[in-house]
Amino acid sequence: MKLTQDEKDLLSGKKGEIVAKLMDLLVKMGDARGAEEMVDVYSVHASTVILEFTGYPGVELMEEVRDTGVKFKAFTTVDPISIDIEDWKTLGLSKDYAELQLRSVKAFGECGGVGEYTCTPWLVGNVPRRGQHAAWVETSAVIFANSMLGARTNRHVDPSALAVAICGKTPKYGFHLDENRRGEVLVEVKTELAEIIDYTALGAYVASKFGPKVYVFEGIPQGVTMESLIRMSSAMSTWGNVAMYHIVGVTPDAPTREAAFGGNKIQEHLVVGRNELNTIYDQFPRAKKGKKLVVIGCPHCTLVDLQKIARLIDGKKVHESVDFWALSSRTNKILARQNGWLQSIEKAGGRIVADMCWFCSPSLDFFKFESVATDSAKAAITARQRKRVSTLASTEDCIDIAIKGE
Repeated sequence: MKLTQDEKDLLSGKKGEIVAKLMDLLVKMGDARGAEEMVDVYSVHASTVILEFTGYPGVELMEEVRDTGVKFKAFTTVDPISIDIEDWKTLGLSKDYAELQLRSVKAFGECGGVGEYTCTPWLVGNVPRRGQHAAWVETSAVIFANSMLGARTNRHVDPSALAVAICGKTPKYGFHLDENRRGEVLVEVKTELAEIIDYTALGAYVASKFGPKVYVFEGIPQGVTMESLIRMSSAMSTWGNVAMYHIVGVTPDAPTREAAFGGNKIQEHLVVGRNELNTIYDQFPRAKKGKKLVVIGCPHCTLVDLQKIARLIDGKKVHESVDFWALSSRTNKILARQNGWLQSIEKAGGRIVADMCWFCSPSLDFFKFESVATDSAKAAITARQRKRVSTLASTEDCIDIAIKGE
């Protein structure tokens, strides 16, 4: 690659040994991908402090970076971690485990990271504008950034995201290039998408057909909510490794079908009706008996989600055979408390869990549950992979299951 003088200085060690090592990683990554140059990055979403993933070596790495005095060049948030920072004791975690996670969190903050642990970083201030280069990890966040925000990011992993945060550079390949963002598959939606869950099923069905392509949707109304698009994005990234799509008349790079395809020929053509959506629903049977987990918030709940959950559950009681979790960011939990939604959920026997990913923490003893009910295609497929009966249902139906126990 062609490097600027500033980039050569980063690589040569003039900015420190650890910076040189991380810049070398980015250069090798760029060479492997055929990148010709680096681009400046202003937004990073990392996952370098999730204890369940990184273990003790990850804690040591963050503390090593911190101890060099290096600060992040890019605005950097991080994925959900393995504990609820304020309520870890009530979740049954050991003190040793929690303290190890908190060490990593502390080092991340001292490097300049933003202490908001969520898979929906655009809801807490990490909002790269259209055309701006970013480096994000979380699958459901990458596809949302490329598609809905119009930002430009490839799907990073822990080491590369940390390297970009410190160096402020990333190799220019993949979705940083115009030619890789153009539509490939046309999807015509020929059924009413009456509920958020229909968008979840739509994303899962489409992505499962052709995998990691750039899809162009027609037939989705302009008034579609962000909550619906978050669920659809998450389903597409999980079920087909999709990192970008367009919706004609909705997403920033698709004012027309022609603009979305950018001169590309249509490679495949899908028509989606109610029968196609039902093929997804039919994969997830309803469980009648046994201990159940009802989980909403994968990706993390928005304020709209939390308000809706509180309204649906207010004055009711979660069944004794059910654990009910709503996952969200720390900021949203605080706002839910201020608005009385947290109190309604807790009075009913549920809880809002902040900071945390539901399947990235030992606090969730997964094997005590015979089944999982969720409004997330990502959570549903994860539960099924862990050999649990998995039900994919609307938010309303999930609350009904939590109350009735079946």
